[in-house]
Amino acid sequence: ERAALLALLGRKFVSEQAVRMVLFQEALADQLGLNTTDLLCLSFLNETAPLTAGQLAEATGLTTGSVTIMIDRLEKAGYAQRAKDPTDRRRVIVRPVTERIAHDITPLYVSLAEAWGRAVDHYSTDELTVILDMLTRSVVLLQEQTTALRHGGREHAVPIDTPREAAGATSEQQVHEARLLFLNGAFNVTVSGADLRGLYHARFEAPEPQVHAQGGAVQIRYPRFPLFQRGRGKGTIMLSTAARWQIELRGGVSDCTFDVRDVPLGTFTVFDGAFRLDLTLGHPRGRVPIHIAGGAADITIRRPAATAARVTVRGGATRLQLDERYAEIVRDAVPLQTPNYAGATDYYDITVEGGASSLSVMS
Repeated sequence: ERAALLALLGRKFVSEQAVRMVLFQEALADQLGLNTTDLLCLSFLNETAPLTAGQLAEATGLTTGSVTIMIDRLEKAGYAQRAKDPTDRRRVIVRPVTERIAHDITPLYVSLAEAWGRAVDHYSTDELTVILDMLTRSVVLLQEQTTALRHGGREHAVPIDTPREAAGATSEQQVHEARLLFLNGAFNVTVSGADLRGLYHARFEAPEPQVHAQGGAVQIRYPRFPLFQRGRGKGTIMLSTAARWQIELRGGVSDCTFDVRDVPLGTFTVFDGAFRLDLTLGHPRGRVPIHIAGGAADITIRRPAATAARVTVRGGATRLQLDERYAEIVRDAVPLQTPNYAGATDYYDITVEGGASSLSVMS
C-alpha cells in the first residue's frame, strides 16, 4: 500500500502538477507580454537578494549573453533595473521593481491563491506543517536534479590535478586569502582545517573529481554522474588555517560536513540548495555572511558560545531554531537574532533563500 501511494504521489507531483504549473506560467507570461523564461527569472529575482548578471546566469543555467538580453527586456518593460552594488561599486546588480510587480503581476495570482486556500482549508495545522515540509524538501530535490541535468553531459575543461600531500597548492607563506570553489556540487564531502605546509590536502574515493589549484584558488569539479546516482565516493579536504577562506559551492550541497572552527572564514555561500549539511564555525572576524540560495533542508550550524548571529529565511520555514528560540512555522522573512547581535562587531549573518525545513543554528 505504501509503495502504491508513493508511486501515485510521485506521478501527481512530478508529472501532472509540474506540467500544469508550466502551462499556468505560460498563460501568465502571455497576459503580461513576456516570455516564460523572463517571467521565471523575474520570479527568481523577486525571491532572492539582488544578483549580478553572472550570478543570475549561474542560478538559472542560461548563458550570460541570454541573461543580458533578458535583463534588457525586463528593464525595458519596467520590471527590473540595473544598479551599482552598494557593497562593491565596481559590480552591477539586478533588482526587481517591486512596485511594478505588485501592480501588474501580484493581482494575477489572487484567484490562484484563493482557490489554493479553499483546497487546503480542511487540513489541520499539523497536516499543513507536514505539507510545507514536503514542499520545501521538494524544492531542494528539484535544485539538485536540475543541476544534474545541466552538468551531467558536459565536458570539463578544468585540468586534472589529483592532490597528494600539498600537491598543486601554493605555500601558506605566499597566500593569506584563499578560495575553495565547488563548481558543480559537493556530495559526501568532509572539510576541516589543519596546520599544513601547503594550502590544502585532499583525498577522494573513486570516481575522483578534477582539482585545480592556482594563485590561492582551489577549484573542484566532479565528473559526470548518471542521473539520480547515490553512493558517490567520499571526499576529505583539509584547508590551511594560515589563510582566510572564501568558500563557495555551486550546484548544491548534499550529505556534507564542514568543520571550519579552526579556519578563518570570510564567506560561506551555497547556490542551488543544501540538503543534510553540518556546518561548524569558529570565532568570526567582522561580519561573516553565510548564504544558502535554492532552499535548505536538514541543516545544522554550530558556532562558539556567545557568538552573535542573525538568521533570515526568505520563502518560509518549518522547524527553525536559533539557540533556545524555536518556531514550528515561519511565514515572513523576519530575522531572528541573538540578544548580543545589535552591538556586535564580530558576528555571523545567516541567510537562506527559497525556504527552509529543519534549520538549527546552535551555540
